[in-house]
Amino acid sequence: DGGARVEGDKVVIKATDNSTNFNVAGASSTGPDIAVGISVPVNFSTRLVYAGIGVGPDGTVLESEDNQVIDANTLTIEANNSARDIAVGVAGARTKAAPPPGEQEEEDFDTGLAEFLSSDEEFDEWLKQKDIEAEQKKTEAAEKEAAGGAGNDAKTKTGWAVAGTAALNLSLGNTTLAEIATRSLVNLNNSGAASVLASNSGISAASTGSLALGTNGEQDTRALAGAFSIVVDTRDVIARVQSATLRAGSLSVKAQDDALAVNIAIGGAGSNKGSVAVAGSVAVATLTGETLSEISDAVLFTDALTLDATDASLTIAIAGAAGINLDKEKGTGAGVAIAVNSVLRGAETRITPDSYVQAGAFSAKASTSNDIFAFAISAAKGQKGFGGSLTVNTLSADAKVRIGGLTDEDGNALPRLTVTADKIDITVSEN
Repeated sequence: DGGARVEGDKVVIKATDNSTNFNVAGASSTGPDIAVGISVPVNFSTRLVYAGIGVGPDGTVLESEDNQVIDANTLTIEANNSARDIAVGVAGARTKAAPPPGEQEEEDFDTGLAEFLSSDEEFDEWLKQKDIEAEQKKTEAAEKEAAGGAGNDAKTKTGWAVAGTAALNLSLGNTTLAEIATRSLVNLNNSGAASVLASNSGISAASTGSLALGTNGEQDTRALAGAFSIVVDTRDVIARVQSATLRAGSLSVKAQDDALAVNIAIGGAGSNKGSVAVAGSVAVATLTGETLSEISDAVLFTDALTLDATDASLTIAIAGAAGINLDKEKGTGAGVAIAVNSVLRGAETRITPDSYVQAGAFSAKASTSNDIFAFAISAAKGQKGFGGSLTVNTLSADAKVRIGGLTDEDGNALPRLTVTADKIDITVSEN
């Protein structure tokens, strides 16, 4: 914190999060008339990966007693978030016809037990009695059917095979912060180098698959399958120097976002005798936040100053759905797939007007090269077939370099910024 003083040759302060949050949920169901399988995996995470000097426990910028907090040859501050949050959900449901009475295989536990406990003559009599009972059941079933009953098992007129899964991966308040935040002097001897780096290379993924099959050929079976995959990530990647007086041969302040977000949702429904086989899948990713490199209320003396904010994140959404109905008389098959990406985050490099910079070479860069891919595929087969796919990509990823020019809450201009340099290079790119 700000009350400490560190002297040495090389000072290195690092914080890294390599944790893995892996969540799997699955469900399966089988029945002659109704089968339902539902699974919902949920990941919820809030992360702060912090590396820095000068900030007290309550977040306030402190000051050392002798007005100097670092006296070294080199200073390296790095915060890296490479955590992995993964949620996987699978669900299956199947209806299939039960064997008619008298045709079930009963030579399992009961038969084995009778054979073990009985003599050969007694076991033969036991088998004859089982045959007689099976014939009686067949006769009773035939009489019920002839009388207008529902046959051997009074089946319901409509069967249902329903499978659904939803995976939610929620990373709210995901911050990676590297900073020098002190009202004291940071002094690097012998033209030493200072580096402040915040980087995010984490992975946030959600994957779902559902399958509903109606294979009971003795009744109208409706097969419904749904798969939903949702990723929400509010992440900030910040590297900054605030309030400090720093003397160094070179200073680099860099924020880098290389995070990966992946969404996959696949649904399938099929029926060999049924009025409806419908499958739907939805994959949605929403990403917000900022990548920021900043000098705020600081006094810098350096031969080379480099500020860099780069957002090179990758976002992928894949949705697939297939509804197959093989009923030759009335079957309807439908598949609908929707993939949506919304990326509302940019990269900014700025120096606030209350700062003073004296540098030999000064470089300020902000770039965004976000890659966003959305794929949706659907298939349908039946006497009536309906297939539909929708993909939506929304991107708002501004790249900005702001040197001074800021205003307060009332819109008034803040004090003028002073920058003295032999060479100034300002680069803004959006790819």
